[in-house]
Amino acid sequence: MGIGKEVKMSIDLTKILAFWGAILSTFAVGWQFFRDFSKRSRLRVRCYIGNYYYLKTLEKVNKDFFIVDIVNIGGEAVIITLINGETENKEKFMLIPEFVKLPYLIKPKEFITIPFSLSLIPKNLKKVEVKDSIGKSWKAPGKDIKLVKGSINKGKKINDSL
Repeated sequence: MGIGKEVKMSIDLTKILAFWGAILSTFAVGWQFFRDFSKRSRLRVRCYIGNYYYLKTLEKVNKDFFIVDIVNIGGEAVIITLINGETENKEKFMLIPEFVKLPYLIKPKEFITIPFSLSLIPKNLKKVEVKDSIGKSWKAPGKDIKLVKGSINKGKKINDSL
């Protein structure tokens, strides 16, 4: 009779350990997926019309600029290689920054603000995107494009506190 209890207890302990191992391995696999997903490269691109200030003197440049803000919200550094756009007629154009040299390395949690002459932006703007060194595109939101386009067409300045 004593032998049967030991075997049953051993089987129960084996089931408990197997269940515990399954829980631990599931957690470990889930953690790996979460870590890989959160560490990937991600950029947030915004665009608006606003003013630009000289950094050394904080002197305001007396004209409006088309401004592209890029924030690295991912966990890896990203090399920005190109800033381009497209019109409603599907014509593509490239924006070449005057104050920033591309390619540009943007580290995690860093941002960069790039001004462009407003005369470079077509009135029928459809999209603005930033491309990185591995060919991934990051687009500015449609609401930003709509505000910029409306401002260009009306000749009014948009508040740069978007």
